[in-house]
Amino acid sequence: MRIIMVKPMRQTCSLRESDRTPNKPRPIPDHNQETDMFKHRLAITGVTAATIVLFLSLAVTGFAQSKNPAPLGKGEINPKTTSPMSEYLVISPHTAQECLTALDDVSLLGKDVLAKYDWGCMSGDHTGYIKIQAVSESEALKAVPQSIRGKARAVKIVKFSSEQIAMAHQGH
Repeated sequence: MRIIMVKPMRQTCSLRESDRTPNKPRPIPDHNQETDMFKHRLAITGVTAATIVLFLSLAVTGFAQSKNPAPLGKGEINPKTTSPMSEYLVISPHTAQECLTALDDVSLLGKDVLAKYDWGCMSGDHTGYIKIQAVSESEALKAVPQSIRGKARAVKIVKFSSEQIAMAHQGH
């Protein structure tokens, strides 16, 4: 029986010169160093995650606040205006002959717009009614299709409290 002696190979993957010397044992990191490094990485990861969550929540909140609350398709109210919004009742009369055209034209503005309209047509009052927020009468009229906009009108509406009515009586 023959025994062959094999010399151990040197490590060549080490980048440090001190590790390249033969027969020098590689230092083993102590447990506390590894634990500290883990805690440090965990803290950095937690701070990074918290920063991302904060950024995304601010971005989503900003987006939600800047979004136009009542998009109206082709007759969309300009969301870039800075004037305060008022509530308008838009009244768009049409004749019995224009009725189906008026309904079709409003329907073309989108299902969401059509759902906001109330109609008196089945009672013989061929008029479409929609209550919307807008910065002006002309902006409110953009919710009416061009085909019947010429007959339409927008009335700015407000609500009164019982206190406001009592104060108005005192003023007279």
